[in-house]
Amino acid sequence: MRIIFTQTIVDLPKYHIDGTTLVDYGINEVTDLAGYSFTYSKNVTDEGISLVATNTRVNIPVKLKKIWANDDVGYTRPELTFEIFANAVADDSNNAAKVKEVQLNADNNFEISLDLPKYASNGTDEIHYYVQEVVPNGYKSDDGRKALVFDRGVLKAELTNKLILRDILISQEWKDLELYKKIRLEEMCRIYMWKSMILQME
Repeated sequence: MRIIFTQTIVDLPKYHIDGTTLVDYGINEVTDLAGYSFTYSKNVTDEGISLVATNTRVNIPVKLKKIWANDDVGYTRPELTFEIFANAVADDSNNAAKVKEVQLNADNNFEISLDLPKYASNGTDEIHYYVQEVVPNGYKSDDGRKALVFDRGVLKAELTNKLILRDILISQEWKDLELYKKIRLEEMCRIYMWKSMILQME
């Protein structure tokens, strides 16, 4: 949401006392708004000077990454959703409110970077962020709602998924054991004869 205030100031001197040098006008905020950065732009025309001041909330860079623990590289990994939560109180993820959702997929290599406000609405309390994954079918995750950690100027978090696996027991039953022994004996004889031929050829 953008809030715009405007003010027109008239009858300011155009030239310095020498009558030829243009007066250069600028603006500055007297009150330093906590949690915001201040910039302004200037446009000079024959009709006058337009000064536009902009207050922008101070943001902090965020990087989120997905780790796939035990699925094969050739496995088709599904797109998934990371939910971002925020709270002005540290170590209180349960009462944090969801502020954003982001999508991670093969196109972004299951990594995403974004900017989030650094301070709460009062401009002084730093926001504590948490991330939680909507776990796709066929996977499990032990991370739950995880706090973002500040690392070299960036808030970071990695969430890990594990493919749900199961064991399958395969058993072989031979109805005719004597037939099995005969088949094995014939196979061993063929291998022996083949090896003998190789030795004779050498």
